Amino acid sequence: MTKFILHGGFTRVENELNRSFFKELVSDVLDGGAILMIFFASREDDPTETFKELSERMQSEAAGKKIHFVLTAKERFFGRSSEC
Repeated sequence: MTKFILHGGFTRVENELNRSFFKELVSDVLDGGAILMIFFASREDDPTETFKELSERMQSEAAGKKIHFVLTAKERFFGRSSEC
């Protein structure tokens, strides 16, 4: 199953809305499944730290399932230009 979720941001803020967002995000992922993360709106040149932080938060809402997180660059979709 492929699930696309668009989110407006502020996921780094620790609150109940973000916890429920992460819980929903991982709810349909099978044990051993993968989530591809692409930071389209990020202004960071290197989103590695954000990827690590959000992966850990999603894993904590995964009800014991092991999920593989994969980071890819928006340039893989749009080329080298930062304009969409």
